[in-house]
Amino acid sequence: LKNFELSGCKLSEISCEALSSVLTSQPSSLRELDLSDNDLGDSGVKLLSSGVERFRLFNKDHLLHE
Repeated sequence: LKNFELSGCKLSEISCEALSSVLTSQPSSLRELDLSDNDLGDSGVKLLSSGVERFRLFNKDHLLHE
């Protein structure tokens, strides 16, 4: 899995916590995670940041809803 699109999936803080846990515990070739059009809030973004920090080539353009 290289691209994972979760755009507009109504992710919550609990979803962010679970996703972060999976991202940090599983080996992955993930390069793009699209989280656009989700109301993640500050706490959701903070939870996800620990999950995505290990990816060197990571497109963070879609992490925050603009």
